[in-house]
Amino acid sequence: MHCLVARTLAVLGGLLLIVGVIKPWMEVPEGFVTKPDGKIVCKTAQPRSAIPFRVICGGFAIVMGFGHLWHRRTSDRKAMLASTMITIQFFFPCVVMAWEPELSARANWLHIQHENLTWLGGDLCTNLEYSRKSWKDAVYLVDTPRQVNVVRMPASGLAAFQFGRLAVWFEALGYSNRYCQFIRQGWVAALMGMAFLIMGECLPGGRLNRCRVIRATAAAAVTFTIGALAVSVPIVIAARELELARTHTARGSYDAAENHLHRAAKALPALREDTFYVAQTGLLDYRLGHIQTPAGRLFRANLLERQGRYAQSMELYTALVNESSKGGVVHREAVRAILREAGHALNGGKQLNAALLFELVLREEPCNLKANYGLQLAYMRTERRDELARLCRQIEAIYAYFQMPTKAIVLALSHENEMFASLRAHDAQATFADAIRTKKP
Repeated sequence: MHCLVARTLAVLGGLLLIVGVIKPWMEVPEGFVTKPDGKIVCKTAQPRSAIPFRVICGGFAIVMGFGHLWHRRTSDRKAMLASTMITIQFFFPCVVMAWEPELSARANWLHIQHENLTWLGGDLCTNLEYSRKSWKDAVYLVDTPRQVNVVRMPASGLAAFQFGRLAVWFEALGYSNRYCQFIRQGWVAALMGMAFLIMGECLPGGRLNRCRVIRATAAAAVTFTIGALAVSVPIVIAARELELARTHTARGSYDAAENHLHRAAKALPALREDTFYVAQTGLLDYRLGHIQTPAGRLFRANLLERQGRYAQSMELYTALVNESSKGGVVHREAVRAILREAGHALNGGKQLNAALLFELVLREEPCNLKANYGLQLAYMRTERRDELARLCRQIEAIYAYFQMPTKAIVLALSHENEMFASLRAHDAQATFADAIRTKKP
């Protein structure tokens, strides 16, 4: 009976590890596919770094999980090995967020758009008072999209990083809202499966082996210490290089400053996706006379926008969107600028112009939440009901991959937009159905 307990735990752990091998560990929406039945679903991007983790989980499932069915012996070595592996799995968020910059930046950009809509000063909360008046004509997009950053870096000096704050360390290890928003069943199942394997190894004969528990805990502690050091070193190097870049910029040594910026991004690849990083790179290119580089042209467009020369800046932004590679930081920042202009056009009552700009944003970034919601308002005000219904189906597909419960607010207001469009079309049955979905999105 006591052996049966340990074997059951091991087999259960093996089954969970198999689930971890099959199911995705993280998924970020990046486009849409229409199924034969007409349902819209999202295409998603998954981290390549999850592949070795999943392969190792499959090996543990076969050797240590199902191996208990024909080999009943447990050992200190197996317990220590499983403890080491579960600790390594806890560093998976750091590997994804810091070393897969395109995927982590896409996740961060989507999360920022969601927060942009739902926080207390965001578009939805500030417009609740007017959301049911005058066909939502008094609803504005009040909050412009903010800085995109995957890993928060100091403005200058290592002391500004605030190593003493626990929240900073959690973000450095990858445990940010951006990661937790898009985790899937695979990673959770793998962690639980490895925990069950450890329990099975530490309960030989159904009794707790305290010496084995201590050895397993020591192995986990050593692994965590090595992992934490490995995570900290690139951050410290990047922070130091940023400090040197700032010093050389202040002295007018722009070539040296740009070299230090590139070294910082080489030490921590996720830094390349930071809005301020590409802005600083563009500034240095501009001062060095390299005005035709993508970053230099983006800086020039930002400069024209700040000077109030909006038509010229929009020409540059549109050219950058068409010429730069999709998914790149310059492309995203140019799209973000067009999104700002679309919001200004909507707020200024230029519905057709706003719709054209929002459509341009959605052609480049089909899963852009802010553009989707803004275009819903433009379509509702111009009585384009069918297109609005398609946007609602798309935003539902995107939010199927979000974990935070605040997504219900956006879904409810999207269905409300659809309800107003049905009401304007004098379709009582559709209005009633949309009103029910507004209550229970």
